[in-house]
Amino acid sequence: MKYRHIAEMVPVRAAKWRESHGKVVLIMPRFRSRAGKVLLRILKKDNVVRVHLDEVGSAVWLMCDGRRQVRDIAEELHRRFGERVEPLYGRLANFFMTMERQRFIRMK
Repeated sequence: MKYRHIAEMVPVRAAKWRESHGKVVLIMPRFRSRAGKVLLRILKKDNVVRVHLDEVGSAVWLMCDGRRQVRDIAEELHRRFGERVEPLYGRLANFFMTMERQRFIRMK
C-alpha cells in the first residue's frame, strides 16, 4: 500500500478550536513573541489566526483524538462521505501534512 506509513500514524490536536454551525474553526496565536504582540497592539490587530474547516476537514479534525490511526479516520470518512472524498489517502496525506506544518496537529 502506497500510504501504509501514514495509515499507521495517530494525529493529535495541537491547537485550540471551537465548533461553529457544525464546522470546526481552528484558533492559533499569530505571534508568540513579545515584539510581535506589541506590533499587533500598535496596528490594532488581533493576535489570532482563525482557520475555518469545511465539512470533511471538520469531520477529520473531530476524529483526531490521539487514539485513532489515520487508517481508522479514512474508513470512517469513506463510510460517511463515500466517493466524495476520493482519492482518500492522498487527500488525507495532504491535509495532515498541511495541518502539521502549520502546527495545528502533531503526528505520533
